Amino acid sequence: MCGMLDAPIDSGYMYFSELFDNIRLAAPGVSEDFDESSNREFMTLSIRTLYLMEKESDIIPFIAEYMEKGFLENIIDMFKHDRGLYALIGDLMRDERIRVRIGMTALVEDLSKSDRQHIRHAVPGIAALLKDMNPATRGDAAYLLGIIGHCDALPFLTEVLEDEDQQVREIIRESVEEIRKAIEVSEGVKELRGA
Repeated sequence: MCGMLDAPIDSGYMYFSELFDNIRLAAPGVSEDFDESSNREFMTLSIRTLYLMEKESDIIPFIAEYMEKGFLENIIDMFKHDRGLYALIGDLMRDERIRVRIGMTALVEDLSKSDRQHIRHAVPGIAALLKDMNPATRGDAAYLLGIIGHCDALPFLTEVLEDEDQQVREIIRESVEEIRKAIEVSEGVKELRGA
């Protein structure tokens, strides 16, 4: 985890309190009881409420804003509770703010360990970035696909093995190797269980 992004649970109290007031106005019936101890639950409630109220394209700026403010733990919880958000990771990686992109990388690192069976749903959105004009974005996408380590990413990565940028090609090759190793380990475990 990237420690600089892990803000204390109560550090966003005022920010979330203001947002909560706005949500309460837009969504009658949301609880009036809100204090510092309920910040994490509020974060999840806030985003889920906005997610229900708005289009997918409208939720992305909210998540990016929270990530920039350092609420990584809250966002991890939110993604674990709403796995439909995994598809947005690729779009969030397009954000121009470095803190958001680093935070999304930390998010993928965490989810690839804590939610292995569902993180693969992020693959198509991230894979789309392999065709981005910016070599840094392509490299980040290849790196994230390697972290996820799911075989669904291999066709996307092998298609771009000959990227025009040398550093991107290197990252792609490393990611392909990581995924192939993960597949071998997985198959070995299956064989041991079957024996």
